[in-house]
Amino acid sequence: MAKQTSVDEDLDSSLSYQEKFESTDHIFSSSIRKLSDYVSDCIVVLDTNVLLIPYTLRNEDVAEIEKVYQTLSQKKQLFLPKHVAREFAANKDKKLAELYKTVCDRNVTVLKLPDAAILKDTPEFKELERERRKLEKASETYNGAVKKLAKNIKEWSWNDPVVQMYSKFFNSENIVHHEKNDNYVKSELERRNKHKIAPGYKDSGKDSNAAGDLIVWLTILNIGENHKKNLIFVSEDRKPDWWNQSNGAAFSPKFELITEYKRASSGKELSLLIFSEFLEAFNVSEQVVEDIKKSEEEFRIKRIERNKLNRRPRSLILRELERSGKDIYHCQVCGFESGENNILEIHHIEPLSQGGDDNVSNIAILCPNCHRSMHSRI
Repeated sequence: MAKQTSVDEDLDSSLSYQEKFESTDHIFSSSIRKLSDYVSDCIVVLDTNVLLIPYTLRNEDVAEIEKVYQTLSQKKQLFLPKHVAREFAANKDKKLAELYKTVCDRNVTVLKLPDAAILKDTPEFKELERERRKLEKASETYNGAVKKLAKNIKEWSWNDPVVQMYSKFFNSENIVHHEKNDNYVKSELERRNKHKIAPGYKDSGKDSNAAGDLIVWLTILNIGENHKKNLIFVSEDRKPDWWNQSNGAAFSPKFELITEYKRASSGKELSLLIFSEFLEAFNVSEQVVEDIKKSEEEFRIKRIERNKLNRRPRSLILRELERSGKDIYHCQVCGFESGENNILEIHHIEPLSQGGDDNVSNIAILCPNCHRSMHSRI
């Protein structure tokens, strides 16, 4: 039998629909235009993770990306939320540090030959020793070049080539912020967390920058309200509070996001794209797009590995769930009661393989049968 809900919980659930879909005007009458219909005359907003990608790319790739940004900038179609600029400032040195380590790790060491008397008088050993000396001399030259490059990276500070590129396109005119005050942002974050309204409610358990997604979203809405234009938001994140999920992956943007932007922009379209999709839409060469896809895959793998390292023991997660008011003794699907020998399992709503984490908002408590059934549908 399904778990019984209280009247208050049932009312909250119904009110959440009302909060998510404030207006019903677009539900049956909304016609969404194809991206190809408006890509040449839309606003493009970039997320922090997209700004950081060029630190991992070839010069040829960056040059092609720069051409796209230049075209958008000249047509006044390129925008950056101030919060994104600040996140970039907080994270770009980490990218340089990773690059510095990668270069330093390229130092080579020429191993000494075995000190065995029976080998030293053989012609083969003498030949090998001559070749080793040549290799050692070449390695000294090579390691010297590695050291110079590493020193160059260390001296870049805030003047690295990526920042130099962005300085051509971003300024006080297109680095923008929403017009809401801090009290509004705080109350709006609480409202969205309570009713699980996109975006940002999945960040409610984060230790820092929990309001980041909402601040960026409010800026996007503000851009739409001021410019009344179709908009592309380019981000490597495909979180379940922004995207509907299917088969363990992002399927489509949340309808409430699309309609909220339509209301703010007087009926204009919103598209959410990852960087490779964005570049494809702007006809960048296949080679560059493939390089970006490889970088995106590396980003995804690193995020999964980071989440695995950050996973907490089951007992700690259950304790936090209980403190937050969640029932950890009944399956959230069928209502099965586990009793003292708690055999219920932790299910990640956004899978760890998709970047999900152990935040309370991303966890459901399920019995083994419902857990298996849930994963068979993913």
